[in-house]
Amino acid sequence: MKKQMMIFAVLCVAAVANAQTTITVDKALGTPSETKKLNDAVYKGANGLAFIGDARQTKEEGKEQGLTHEEVTKYFKADGKTIKATAAVNFQKAPVGIKNKQNNIIPTKAPHNRAVEFKPASNGKLFALVWSKNPSARLFYAVVNNGIYDLKEFKMWEKGSTAGTESNPYEAVELDYNYKEGDVVFFFATGPLYMSGVYYTGAADTAFEGASTKDLVNSKKMAKLAKQKKAAAETSE
Repeated sequence: MKKQMMIFAVLCVAAVANAQTTITVDKALGTPSETKKLNDAVYKGANGLAFIGDARQTKEEGKEQGLTHEEVTKYFKADGKTIKATAAVNFQKAPVGIKNKQNNIIPTKAPHNRAVEFKPASNGKLFALVWSKNPSARLFYAVVNNGIYDLKEFKMWEKGSTAGTESNPYEAVELDYNYKEGDVVFFFATGPLYMSGVYYTGAADTAFEGASTKDLVNSKKMAKLAKQKKAAAETSE
């Protein structure tokens, strides 16, 4: 009996390790017949993917600052696999809460809106299905765990551009990611950049419903860590 249980456990671990997760925006939110504005605080997508909108009220109609959800068909190549997506979210511009008055990104802050979240559940390689018509667009991503994150950047112009068609797909962006239990990955952009989904060679937390990035990130911990890094850099000079 013990032997059978051990074999079952090994098979379960292997199944998680070998799982593959493809979450396109159309699978998570559907394919809209017309462009929609995502102005609620959190949208639960599917299979560990969630979207952070903008719940702030504005006096002028059409001036909401959330993500937009659009119908657009694009193809991507990720880890040797071709993926089709029929919808995307447009980040439009950098989110509130993470820029200073000079429009520089503050690496200790968290985006308050216009972000996409993903929660892995096992080891694997993570790919972002992103594209942009603007070569100056920048993709940022961070892995949050226990209130702390390390912000990383990907410059779209370093990747080059293709048509995003079935015969000439975009190359998905492979992210520098190492799984740790409790991780939540979030994405945002500084320019008009589209995200059609994520591809992960591991498993996702299908119960994840999304969370405010302000709740995920502990600003006091981040500020303390920044001071420690600055002090260490000054000591080494």
